[in-house]
Amino acid sequence: TTDAKPGIVTIGGPSVARGYRGEPDLTARTFTAAGYRTSDLGQVGADGVLRILGRADDVVVVHGVNVSPLAVERVIGDLPDVSHVAVVAAPDVAGEPSLHAFVEVRDDGPDVSDPAIAAVVDHLGWAARPVMHRVDHLPHLPNGTVDRRLLQERATAGREDS
Repeated sequence: TTDAKPGIVTIGGPSVARGYRGEPDLTARTFTAAGYRTSDLGQVGADGVLRILGRADDVVVVHGVNVSPLAVERVIGDLPDVSHVAVVAAPDVAGEPSLHAFVEVRDDGPDVSDPAIAAVVDHLGWAARPVMHRVDHLPHLPNGTVDRRLLQERATAGREDS
């Protein structure tokens, strides 16, 4: 169906294997009557195009709902004034997981918190709603990737400084 809720992507067809050789338990977990069950989360849009939202093994359970931080990043990153975004999970004051979006805006652009939250809720649902943090620059590790551990520490400490 189109405009369906996000779910695990399953592929099938004549070129898909029937199972893993000598691995009956893994085959039973991965191959279904519908085909090969990937570890990808996807959603078919109204245009009929499958969009990969992230990995099923990279989800956070927020208020009982599986949410992909990568999917939240993609929605926020599509906003015109956003130059970079990173989304991490951190426990809230009650110890429950919550999402935190750390956002760089282009050229000292406007606050994007309200449009970002509205876009996330519209595309992914209420549980995906992140706490917004505007930063001058995302922190990076020496290899160039975003330092997500540092962002988790900032989210846990409630610090919004960059």
